[in-house]
Amino acid sequence: QGAPDDVYVPVASVLGNSDWVVARGGTVGRRPSGTIGIGGGAVVANVAPSVDPALMREPYHAGLGRTADGGVVLVFSSNDALFSADVSEISRDAAGAPGRVDFRIVPLTRVAIRSLAVMDVGSAPGEDAGVPYAHVYALAREELFEVIADDVAHWRARPVPVPAGKTAKVWADGEYARLGYENGEIISLPAQKPLAPPLPESAGPVSDYLAFRGQPWAVTPRGLWRLNAPPYEVSGPGLDARGTWVSGPDPGADDLSGARFFSTNGGELYLFTATGHAYRIQ
Repeated sequence: QGAPDDVYVPVASVLGNSDWVVARGGTVGRRPSGTIGIGGGAVVANVAPSVDPALMREPYHAGLGRTADGGVVLVFSSNDALFSADVSEISRDAAGAPGRVDFRIVPLTRVAIRSLAVMDVGSAPGEDAGVPYAHVYALAREELFEVIADDVAHWRARPVPVPAGKTAKVWADGEYARLGYENGEIISLPAQKPLAPPLPESAGPVSDYLAFRGQPWAVTPRGLWRLNAPPYEVSGPGLDARGTWVSGPDPGADDLSGARFFSTNGGELYLFTATGHAYRIQ
């Protein structure tokens, strides 16, 4: 049946399903290119009556994570708040019942979340000897927060000390996360193991990172970079396990300041610039 058109004004892509977007007022829907109508309608998750639309304002970030029982949870941020919806049924079947978006937690009051990583949850117990429902990292200013949901309704957040420096993004890599700095350095989370060295100073600051086909990618004003993993024989305990940055394909733009990556369900990689240009990365 669908819903009024203004519900589908997109404000954030959902990492993990390029057909889904967080829309105005907190509704989660499918893009026009996705399956609408016969395939199950445009709504992926409706907003719970208890959610105040006044809470919804920029910036927005969203991602999907697998739960330990094989389900799927969608987590998105709006300004300083986190919201979630169980979308297990509609992830399996486009005609399935939509999820419900509920408010969960504010990691740092009145400080907007500028980057969000929603991880998969494995079956192994966590630090508290229990298997969490959801596991998230969020960047607010230069502070990193780990957010754990013990179950659907109970969420908690704690600050995580990390090495000093200007952070650019936190992103998910399966059951783990990565924290990338503007200078190109990357550390693993939660172990904080160094994964990447700084980029050349001439590259400029990193504006975005993305995990694509098993490798971290970075974009700076001077171009694209891809991180190659270290050889197996030099990545053992006590050895330097950092990868090596190599130049990526040239998208043909003079200045990529502020550019952002976007990957599709079909395995395609795009780059969108601050000036409104889009490039498909071959």
